[in-house]
Amino acid sequence: MTDSPQIRFAQPEDFPAIVELGADVFTPYGCYRETILNWLNTAGIRSLVACRQESFCGAVIFGFFNEEDHFVTEVLAVEVAGAYRRTGVGRALMRAMIGHVTDISQIYPVLSLRLSTAETNHPALSLFGSLGFRPTGEDAGRYDGGQRIIRMEYGLPQTPATRAVRRFVAEQDS
Repeated sequence: MTDSPQIRFAQPEDFPAIVELGADVFTPYGCYRETILNWLNTAGIRSLVACRQESFCGAVIFGFFNEEDHFVTEVLAVEVAGAYRRTGVGRALMRAMIGHVTDISQIYPVLSLRLSTAETNHPALSLFGSLGFRPTGEDAGRYDGGQRIIRMEYGLPQTPATRAVRRFVAEQDS
């Protein structure tokens, strides 16, 4: 299974597979079936899916959130089916999502790309670190399953939109 997965934006007909996989993948951290379904039906939330030869492999769910004068992007879930783990599917989904967010940040002031994962989820921590995400050091609490939450952030490139917002925020703070 070394062929690259096809990545595309999720369609409503993909939602049941995304919800079921997410409910399974995130069971150690709590009950996420309703949460994932709500995310998929919320404005500003997007999802990419990965497929190999028409087989659903996984998804990444992310959202753009308005924080006063700028946007932040939060990765809400990265889910990969068991047979496709450690085959590049998660990496391909994350790279596609990072590319999309980077493109959006050329037009809109998206200042940060963030995510959370469990300190016990070593494969995720390794993947995210290899893609350029760095721990923020903030105390983000614990998942319902008791695992400590690690917050991570990706350094988006500076764009004219983000530079203007950063200048404005700095002026307001001084």
